[in-house]
Amino acid sequence: MESAFLCNDDDVDEGVEISHGTNQVSCRPGKRNVWRALRGRPGVIKGFYQFEVVVVGNSLLRVGWSTASACLNLGTDSHSFGYGGTAMKSHARHFEKYGDEFHGKDGTVITCLLDRRSLEKQTISYRIDGEDLGVAFELPESLAGVPLFPGLCGRENWDAQLSFSECRFPMTDCLPLADGLQHDADAVAKQVVSGLCSGDADAGVEVSEGGMKVIGRQPDGKWLGVRGRPGVLKGAYQFDVELHNEGLIRVGWATLTSKRNLGRDAKSFGYGGTAKKSHAGKYDDYGEMFQDKPGSIVSCLIDRTDPENQTISYCFNGQPLGVAFTIPAELAEEPLFPAICGKATWIASCRCSAPLLKPCSGFIPVGESLLRGDAIQGPEGELKAPEGKAVTSRDHEDVLPGRKVVLSVNSGPWSGWYVCKVLDTDDLGCYLEHEEDGFKESVPWTYLGGPKFSMDLLPEDGNGCQAQTVSWQLEQEKSAELGVDLEQTSATGFLRRCSLKVDPIAGAGLELSTCDAGYLVDAIDVVPGQANLRRGFAIVAIGGHLLLGLEPEEVERRFGAAVCDGAEVIAGPAHGLLTQPFDSIRLQALQLMSPKANVSLSLQEPELVRVCSLPPTAQKRVTDNLLRKTTLRVTSDGAGLELETCEHGYLVTAVESQPGQPGLTIGEAIIGIGGTLLLGCSSEEVEELFGAAFKNGAALITGLRRDLAREPMTSIRAAAEHLMAASLGRSKTV
Repeated sequence: MESAFLCNDDDVDEGVEISHGTNQVSCRPGKRNVWRALRGRPGVIKGFYQFEVVVVGNSLLRVGWSTASACLNLGTDSHSFGYGGTAMKSHARHFEKYGDEFHGKDGTVITCLLDRRSLEKQTISYRIDGEDLGVAFELPESLAGVPLFPGLCGRENWDAQLSFSECRFPMTDCLPLADGLQHDADAVAKQVVSGLCSGDADAGVEVSEGGMKVIGRQPDGKWLGVRGRPGVLKGAYQFDVELHNEGLIRVGWATLTSKRNLGRDAKSFGYGGTAKKSHAGKYDDYGEMFQDKPGSIVSCLIDRTDPENQTISYCFNGQPLGVAFTIPAELAEEPLFPAICGKATWIASCRCSAPLLKPCSGFIPVGESLLRGDAIQGPEGELKAPEGKAVTSRDHEDVLPGRKVVLSVNSGPWSGWYVCKVLDTDDLGCYLEHEEDGFKESVPWTYLGGPKFSMDLLPEDGNGCQAQTVSWQLEQEKSAELGVDLEQTSATGFLRRCSLKVDPIAGAGLELSTCDAGYLVDAIDVVPGQANLRRGFAIVAIGGHLLLGLEPEEVERRFGAAVCDGAEVIAGPAHGLLTQPFDSIRLQALQLMSPKANVSLSLQEPELVRVCSLPPTAQKRVTDNLLRKTTLRVTSDGAGLELETCEHGYLVTAVESQPGQPGLTIGEAIIGIGGTLLLGCSSEEVEELFGAAFKNGAALITGLRRDLAREPMTSIRAAAEHLMAASLGRSKTV
């Protein structure tokens, strides 16, 4: 066998020897009636390829193709296909008459053909000494896109010669297998490794048997975990976990930057032996208990076939438990990796490839997701944050718009590190955009270096940083979807002039919502793509017509009348526009409007007077919609809340089922209680003020912290004071 196609140790049975000089393979197992085998390289994904096997002596052979995870004994499982010397073809242990016998026919040449040129019909066929035997197998749809590798097995003592390059009976339009790696990714050189990743495990966790077995040892009862590979982006996939001792484990899915203690943060999802599911620190009853039940098998399922409704569910010993989680929108494009964690001493095995322990209908082993283009492999070890210069509350003069930083959130459900771009700064703090998902937030300088946040400034040239970001696996897609070359567009202040793309079938591919500045861009489809628009931009004018400050109905009317391919659009980042005086934005828009739009200042003046005379409510930010009122439930056992101080007051990190807080969710910030604001207070002041007002029925002012982070503190304070005043006024009239 040519050295380029040498098998690794896992793909050669004991007793099989390969002579590279003569391409001779021999087997002397030392036992009667025993089959021994080997699997070669490469694995064919597409195209039409052949290799040849020459029978030597009185050998009984079986030849064909198999996946990297199949049994080496060809035809004895659902992922391998063989044709044997007794004139039988076999697949999934089903043997049928096929072709001619070649058992013991010294010098006979068997040609193994794999035709994957068509997506609809892919076949395996054979020839003996050049004579066509016809199609032996049609590949099932479940193997579409899964590479098939050359295989050979024989009974007792046997000898054969293999040829992957110079075939004695070449087929028209069929290439020798050796050429597979040279033709537009028709083949892969090696098996894709899947399973638990020893480089992505907590200290005290041991991974063995090629990522299939894991042992956790932690005497003090701390939870330890490990992530696996690959990470699923789309499709429906499964992996199985079997518990081998009387231990306590939790299994599920996680991002590369989540905690390994599954379900304790907002980027991981777990189902544990105590019959609880957990996400973002919230625990709910789910499924059956399997703590201290060795032999229990939990199947972890992820369904990302519908981008708008992605779910995670589980099966216990083959019985479906129903949907456990709907994956939130902010994680919809984030790869999710298999993960296990456990407490004290625990032993488990993980099966990511076929055959699964308890296969579920409609779900494919997660080990095949990468080969189908539905996943990313992920790094060999833990994804680490890029290193840079630490930023402190007093030393931040180098944090300028356009620079990249690593923001570390040290506690709460969104703990982790994030590569961000600096959008703006002022004396109070900086405004950041996350590279991973485009999320924007404000970080006050006073919080840097404290218990909540830390920040590192990345090198200005960015060398080596881009490949290490959280979204490294989608870098090319993100740049194509979100890339904006601002230097190539005419700009004044926050605004840019660009042309709108409109496809006759797909339209503009924009999801828009009205705002005070005009139309807010909520999402941009890949087709037709908008090179100079980004999610979070506000369109303030189109085709020479201002949208700024108009009522929603008028915005929709004007935009609809002017939208067409090539229409001139004036837009800019909404976070910047909504902090500027209305007249300033209007003037910038007028300066950018193209002369081709036949717009003159004199012609527009009557309209501008009307726009400027709108009441202040048409120009103010919609901060009020971010806040709401609720009441606190307190019993003799307390409020059942886990809280952490943050810049807005108290952050809710967990909500227990008793007594329950219908008006609160994880990730919300409590910024006021009982008529007292917690906003902007120190940690000690927050604890003192909250404790003083803590009682059953206390009035709360809350808002999602991710949304509040986008707003200036002054706006949030004004809205909160307005809500409090209204609440107190109503209380007096009751």
